[in-house]
Amino acid sequence: MGLAKDDCSSLLDRKAGQTVVCAVLISTNPPTIKDNTGSYCLSSALPSDVIAEEGDSCLFLFECSVQPPRCLRVTAIPHELVPVMKYQLAKFREFHQKSS
Repeated sequence: MGLAKDDCSSLLDRKAGQTVVCAVLISTNPPTIKDNTGSYCLSSALPSDVIAEEGDSCLFLFECSVQPPRCLRVTAIPHELVPVMKYQLAKFREFHQKSS
């Protein structure tokens, strides 16, 4: 299985593999992310090498083979890329609906 794409509302539905979520880091303690579908409070601390601040738009890489999903990496991105990531998520879902 390749790398999947999700949002805050669909993250918990994924039970295997890795996925990327584009969201805003709204809190570091406890680690909480938010997008247009809702918010998600991480069950463990952010990775130690995170260079993102509260309010930053980020890509979050999650390992979903363990439940709840565990955040492996956080990459801050320019806010202008959020619509591009939403488009990629829509295309990912469209492709997987057609192939199932």
